[in-house]
Amino acid sequence: MEGLKNVKIKALKKAGLLDEGRFFQSWSEQCNYADPKILREYWQGLVRATTKELRAHGCVRFPHLGLFMLKREKPRGVWQTHPPGRKWRMVLRFYFVDKWRRYFDNILRADPDAILDPRDKLFRDVKK
Repeated sequence: MEGLKNVKIKALKKAGLLDEGRFFQSWSEQCNYADPKILREYWQGLVRATTKELRAHGCVRFPHLGLFMLKREKPRGVWQTHPPGRKWRMVLRFYFVDKWRRYFDNILRADPDAILDPRDKLFRDVKK
């Protein structure tokens, strides 16, 4: 897994893992082969609703997934290139549901050498 830290976005795109069509096709299979075009419309509606909630309340909860929050953060040391009056910036954060963390922690406790990153299998050809 150490070698995967250097995998670039270009390599992911070249392997076809970041393709929108792949995402909607996979989602379609999970939804009893619903039409990917309809799922694309649902997805766009979800994005619009999420944006609206973030603007109105600053947080959005997705059941079984986690929480999106807009948080105010102070810029860090060297990167303080903002005008003197502006000391904070808004940052979008995602907090996962604890069940996921516990699930993967339990897998690693049971087998410390377990390979959790599925890219290990997918990128054997891409690295060469």
